[in-house]
Amino acid sequence: MNKVLFGLLLFLLYGCISEKGTFKRSITIEEKNYLAKNDSLVKSFQGPSNSKQLYQTGNLIIRNSKDGYKIIKFGEWKEIKRLDNSIQTIVFYDESETVLKEIIYGPDGNPLVESTLKKEVSNQNNFLYYNTNVYHLYSDKLQSKGMNILAKNKKFIKDGTWEYFTRDGEFEKKVEFKSGKIIN
Repeated sequence: MNKVLFGLLLFLLYGCISEKGTFKRSITIEEKNYLAKNDSLVKSFQGPSNSKQLYQTGNLIIRNSKDGYKIIKFGEWKEIKRLDNSIQTIVFYDESETVLKEIIYGPDGNPLVESTLKKEVSNQNNFLYYNTNVYHLYSDKLQSKGMNILAKNKKFIKDGTWEYFTRDGEFEKKVEFKSGKIIN
């Protein structure tokens, strides 16, 4: 189950390449004229998500570049289910499109996964560290919590101490990880 949740998290964090094309097609003639005279603009976006059942809302920063436009998500972004307008995901981005926080909601409206950027490490590995809480489905009880590393290959790897809990929220066990491998 955790692999499925983290796969979903990864997909939602980085989306499909087609998303940038959708953003580019949303630039109006007036905005293109503005960008011809200025370096950048901030624009509100509401449109399709990577899933036909969802749409997304948030702000874009559009900058001129030698290859056309550089478009990045900034601030709070929501993915919303078209059927009932329920929020599926809320993601907070900084100006370099690094995910600062992400909350994935379950069908009952409760959070399933919450990840918050803990720290950025500027070394040869360029890892991002996220404190992550995973909740039991249809409950507000913790299932597990610990730290994930987002590596260059954009895969999440458990690192450090992870705590696991029963469906009743009672502490079950601690497991130590080093680069995704159990060490105790």
